[in-house]
Amino acid sequence: MAKIRLQQETLVYCPETSFGQLPASPEGTKLNVLSESIGVSTASRVFQEGLLSYYHGHVVRHVSVAGEVRTYIYPSFFFDMIKAAMRGSVSTVGSGPYTHTITLAGREYSFIFERDVADINKYLRYMGCRIGAARFNFPTSGPAEIVFSILGLREEKFNDALDSTLDEVDEEPYFAEDMVLYVEEEAQSGFISGTATLNVDMKVGRYAPKTQRAIEIWPGNVGAEGSVNMFTENVTRLGWERNTELRNIEFWLARSGNSFRIRFKSVRITRVSRPFISRGDYAQTIEFQGAKDGSKLPVELIVINEQTSI
Repeated sequence: MAKIRLQQETLVYCPETSFGQLPASPEGTKLNVLSESIGVSTASRVFQEGLLSYYHGHVVRHVSVAGEVRTYIYPSFFFDMIKAAMRGSVSTVGSGPYTHTITLAGREYSFIFERDVADINKYLRYMGCRIGAARFNFPTSGPAEIVFSILGLREEKFNDALDSTLDEVDEEPYFAEDMVLYVEEEAQSGFISGTATLNVDMKVGRYAPKTQRAIEIWPGNVGAEGSVNMFTENVTRLGWERNTELRNIEFWLARSGNSFRIRFKSVRITRVSRPFISRGDYAQTIEFQGAKDGSKLPVELIVINEQTSI
């Protein structure tokens, strides 16, 4: 069971085996997060005559769950949610360390989040949660971060916890000094910071007539995009300021035999900013989108660690 510690609350998550249903034996991985904002969300629609006679003239509030979870990137944690953001499957080779490759596969994953509100001794449980996006932040200094966007079915209240077997995180996150940027499989100097985002096209449908709670959430296509801040002399050397050709870009975190690599196997440059001053020199921001090049899928994630599976 994953547990997220806040000031007066904790947040626990576990994978579902059936969408929106409590698993027989909840299991998960626990880690600390920086912030979270999961809660009930409503969206209103006014139905007019001829569109839906049952709700004619009334404002209908569609109820679901939405929010974000922000945490660090760890060598051995949170990969179930990263797989969900990619709708991916995993292939594993090697032994001690193992190499795990997550590729786009159109699979569906869902989770339960449970908040322990200590002040009122209640547990708020969010069922049927899908991962709508994962945003990886590779900073100039400090730990690398990841932000998950959550979309779920419903909130329920309980007096007892979903699970009490919780383990502590036993490793440090990746830091800025662990980061190397690769372009066309060549390590680049002049890298300042960057981002990589995986977006799932989510569709909410089939609301219950009386409660207006969502009863289905469908994950769709996965999109990939990112940005890189680099010193201008390096941007010029790569030729990014004058073309939009397909390229291979890879964010690579590595430390003590472990590594975490987000590989954009082909990207198209969409924007190069005007120069600005960063760390005493001219720099620019390069924005790009993952692009399918023939049979190549736009993005994959490669993890090397001591786990036999992720």
